[in-house]
Amino acid sequence: MDLSFNRIKKIEGLNNLLNLQKLFLSSNKILQIENISHLANLVTLELGDNKIREIENLEGLENLTNLFLGKNKIIKIENLENLKNLTLLSLQSNRITKIENIEELKKLNQLYLSENGIICIEGIENCPELTTLDLANNKIKKIQNMDHLESLEDFWVKEID
Repeated sequence: MDLSFNRIKKIEGLNNLLNLQKLFLSSNKILQIENISHLANLVTLELGDNKIREIENLEGLENLTNLFLGKNKIIKIENLENLKNLTLLSLQSNRITKIENIEELKKLNQLYLSENGIICIEGIENCPELTTLDLANNKIKKIQNMDHLESLEDFWVKEID
């Protein structure tokens, strides 16, 4: 279901869509992630380009594999521990300064964090399955702590001064 570009302010009216697998709500005016925890079959959730400040209310989405929250106002990576099947996490263009709280995401293989305020590469020690890591346009000064990323194929980072 694609409800992008509709000036939606609140996620609601999805109570009977129990078999929904993909939900696209990008480019709306959504302030809060809510009223979706009953969508157990959801595999893709796109909430990019909204006004979300906090990652929350994702309990019940154990089958989610793709989560897109780019271009919001999120300052902290949090409340993802229940998303055991997540393989792709996109948090580009937010206000994140630290990579944290992703150690439970054992299946994560794509992490997109470009255009944030990240200063150093840390917090990915328990993500050995990462094949793609996007840290372009952050404030990273030194590349270190990456020896364990043996599966890494694509690594994007702005040239270090």
